[in-house]
Amino acid sequence: MRSFHRALSALAASLSVLSCVPAATGVYASSEKMFSELEILKADNTDVIGLPDKVSFYRNGQVYTSTIQVEWDVDISVLVPRFIASEGASVVVNDAPVIPGETAVDFRGGAHFSVTAEDGSSVEYNVFVKRKLKPPASGLIGVNVTVASYNAEDFFAGNTNRHAQIAQVMKNNSVEVLVLTETKADTPGNDVAALQTKLAEIGCPLPYSYAAMDPYNEDDIVVLSKYEIAEAGIVTPPGTWPRPGASATLMVREPADSLDADYALLTVFGFHLKASTTNDPAEDAPTNLAKRIAQASSLSTLLKARPVDDYNKYFVVAGDMNTLLPGDRTAATSTLGYLCVRDDAVSTNDLWPANETELPTTSTHQLGSVLDHIILSPSLKARYQAASVQVLKSDPDVDLSLISDHFPVLLELAL
Repeated sequence: MRSFHRALSALAASLSVLSCVPAATGVYASSEKMFSELEILKADNTDVIGLPDKVSFYRNGQVYTSTIQVEWDVDISVLVPRFIASEGASVVVNDAPVIPGETAVDFRGGAHFSVTAEDGSSVEYNVFVKRKLKPPASGLIGVNVTVASYNAEDFFAGNTNRHAQIAQVMKNNSVEVLVLTETKADTPGNDVAALQTKLAEIGCPLPYSYAAMDPYNEDDIVVLSKYEIAEAGIVTPPGTWPRPGASATLMVREPADSLDADYALLTVFGFHLKASTTNDPAEDAPTNLAKRIAQASSLSTLLKARPVDDYNKYFVVAGDMNTLLPGDRTAATSTLGYLCVRDDAVSTNDLWPANETELPTTSTHQLGSVLDHIILSPSLKARYQAASVQVLKSDPDVDLSLISDHFPVLLELAL
């Protein structure tokens, strides 16, 4: 019993001492940074015309995307969102605090919500309000576009110096849309990625691309563009096509990344027809010439199957057509005649071969042949800038004869 009293006395003494120690000043800081139940209500955005009653979102990791597309003309630059964040956490967009149901946020291009917990840790959520595509402009938008077609001859088997040189040529000529043939678009040795890197480094970015892959060789057909590609696909007309063509529909506008600027749709077809193996017409005509004509005839069939109103739209046919021989260029049923859809009685659907018409004797190959072409739809011919078509054989910075056996063909369009 005496030992029990001693223990009680010791405990009392300990409590007496502890009562003299100040309470700890530190407070537990939470690491919680929840961000959930995001929505945008019409009731909080009464001044925004066309906004539905409620815009909900679905989450994929740290990305929230609206479950519907609002109309293209809804002003998404001043939308007030609602959400729930962890107690004690702060939420900011562009370093400005956001209070749910009160603070307007600019969702153009996506809004980046940074949620910071009490302990200072943070996480970023990217939020996108999808809008329907704005209809293309019905008239001119005041944008000039330079289109080039170039057989890069495999960039000399991936020599990186050639990528830098070709990039410089494109910059020197303000090229915004480039159709490449004999280009490797897959890895390893991806010419497209290497060229895009060099273009970006010198301030002439062509960030958008689409490639039609050659299943047998490395002669892929690629469309590179300053402008966003709205739609793209492989083109395989009826008949034998060892190399499929590429089709890319571009949203041409300035600034190129603006969601609100008026835009024009420009469809670019890229092709590389059957090559010749000899300059001797007698030897070549029965074989490769016949194959080219058959390919061009198939393409004509495909183009004629387009809706009639498509001929009032902007489209380009470009590439290395290998029109080496007289039979490639002299009649409506020649390679070029078929490419221009001259094989029927409907003249209004005829395409216009720009360099063939304006520069008929200017070779596009070092051996003196006219192989490469840019061909315009009837409506696009009206947008051709007079005297702008060129076959580039010299450049102030690059010896063009050393980087490919072909020369670039280019022209300017006023859209």
